[in-house]
Amino acid sequence: MESSPPSMSRREFAVLSAATAGALLSPTSSTAKRNDSITSESVSDATTDLYEFLLDRVESDFSLPTLIRFDDDSGFATLDDLDVQYRTHSGEATVAHANLTPDQARQVGEQGETVRMEYSPGSNPFWKLAAYEDGVFLEPEDSVDFIAFDEALAGLEHLENEHPSRLNVETVGEGGGHYNHFEERDDPRAVWAVELTENVSDPASFEAKEKLVFSMSIHGDERAGVEAGLRFVEGVLEGEFPEVEDLLSEFVLVFVSSNPDGWVVRERVYEDPVDPRDFRRFNSNDYDLNRQFPTVGWISPDNRPAEPSGGNLVDDTPGEIDDDVPGRVSRNVPAPLAIVDHLRSYQNVSYFLDLHGMYAHTNAVVSITEGGFGLRTAAEMEVWNRTIESELTDALGGVEEFDDTFQKAIDDTDEQIGCQSDFF
Repeated sequence: MESSPPSMSRREFAVLSAATAGALLSPTSSTAKRNDSITSESVSDATTDLYEFLLDRVESDFSLPTLIRFDDDSGFATLDDLDVQYRTHSGEATVAHANLTPDQARQVGEQGETVRMEYSPGSNPFWKLAAYEDGVFLEPEDSVDFIAFDEALAGLEHLENEHPSRLNVETVGEGGGHYNHFEERDDPRAVWAVELTENVSDPASFEAKEKLVFSMSIHGDERAGVEAGLRFVEGVLEGEFPEVEDLLSEFVLVFVSSNPDGWVVRERVYEDPVDPRDFRRFNSNDYDLNRQFPTVGWISPDNRPAEPSGGNLVDDTPGEIDDDVPGRVSRNVPAPLAIVDHLRSYQNVSYFLDLHGMYAHTNAVVSITEGGFGLRTAAEMEVWNRTIESELTDALGGVEEFDDTFQKAIDDTDEQIGCQSDFF
């Protein structure tokens, strides 16, 4: 006899809905200066300083994502002659986006109709124009690459301006930072939290609601968290998930960018010892940030240095890192410290989920918690996990259908260097 599934309360359904939605969807600025130690022949007056710097720095067969503006549409003929694939923008008749090698870039730059050439990495080829007619974070099949860090910040700012009553984007700290060769300085990038709820600016309402927190891509090479999380936020705001919208009067969904170092290092302005260059699992100091947090049974800062309150677990200086946190911790893993410190400012955090890549684990969906609960809660988690697994299978097919994708991801990860140590 087939048994009926157990009933769920509204609160339990909210937790399940948030987890399922996340699973189904597979900033600082400064004045840049020219690095005078690297010289080259100028491509043209149309190129930005950063673009010329990158042309000097990359290999001859490397293709730079390039936003090009012509003074008339005759400029496209140059791209056609070079047999370069490019995209045009429906609202800007003289703009194109293409991936150009240094030689191709120089040929385009030499044409009189070329007005401007600039470096433009990211998913949406025209995000630097704030061209969001087709969406802020394009669907993967419409994207030209992964979402870039600065593209994400610009897109979130746009969504925040469009939906001020529902979305708040807050900088909560920064990563360790890679050395930026173009600006000739260490360049720590922002750790930010995206808060999604009704009446997000109402302090009393915000504090009273339960918080569901999602950490996005704490391992920088596991892009699923950021790629899914940002598209999910936009989808909720644009009415694509009415069942989630209905929950925003009672819950706050929080999405945290956990590893800016592992995200931005792919860009050629940064120092990176890894070849081939790509996103990185670790932070700029080669620490695995997913090994820095207190967990059930292990709250000693000696073993989980991201515990921000120091040795006595007392927050002596609210809003700041306490004096009894070792300096080596704040220097080497500042992002986890900032994240935990920010999450402590919330009341009613009832759920936390890491959105990993998990490409090597066929049973990832049925193991979203590591334990530490009583029998009843553990049983409820098992029900939720099985429900999520069923929903994923119905929507995406079985895990075995992604064997080739998993294997490529595993092979790419194997090329990354090992971290210095799991613990201090």
